[in-house]
Amino acid sequence: MQGKKIGIIGSGSWATAMIKMLCENDQDKHIFWWIRKEEDAEYIQQFKHNPTYLSGVSVDLSITTIDTNAKNVVVNSDIVILNTPAAYLKDALRGVTKEDFKDKIVVSAIKGIIPKDNLIIGEFLEQHYAVDIERICVVGGPCHAEEVALGKLSYLTFGCKNLDSAALVASFLSSRVIKTILSEDILELNLERY
Repeated sequence: MQGKKIGIIGSGSWATAMIKMLCENDQDKHIFWWIRKEEDAEYIQQFKHNPTYLSGVSVDLSITTIDTNAKNVVVNSDIVILNTPAAYLKDALRGVTKEDFKDKIVVSAIKGIIPKDNLIIGEFLEQHYAVDIERICVVGGPCHAEEVALGKLSYLTFGCKNLDSAALVASFLSSRVIKTILSEDILELNLERY
């Protein structure tokens, strides 16, 4: 397997839109996609699209491995994109350890804060998984899943204290219709998502 290994944790409309972006980007990569429900994972394996969200988006299974085990996705990835509702992130990461996140770039494509913890995603990753702030990237808009699915021109901002990490992540999600902007201000990106 050549190129970067990119994991997506989430199976909703925004995660599916990001799968489309990754599949349409021509860089060498392999995608590991965590799907919560076994029946949805089986459906995607058979029919190459998400049965519940953005069903018009095709999944390139030659470069995508579908998995219902989030730990497998995290362990096998160089870049991990977290793309679940904030309220379900802890449940999605059940069984994943600090060691599993070691030396990975972790991307938050999540709106909101972790309930009860009252933490934005970056703070949660630092406190619970010891992810270094230099390796946490935040994705902001303006961009909507439905517009991505329709191939409309969209813009994404990638914020990270380490601009090289932001640029690397952005390079895998950019295309002729997805334009990317880099920022060092991850707090601003977190706050504008509310």
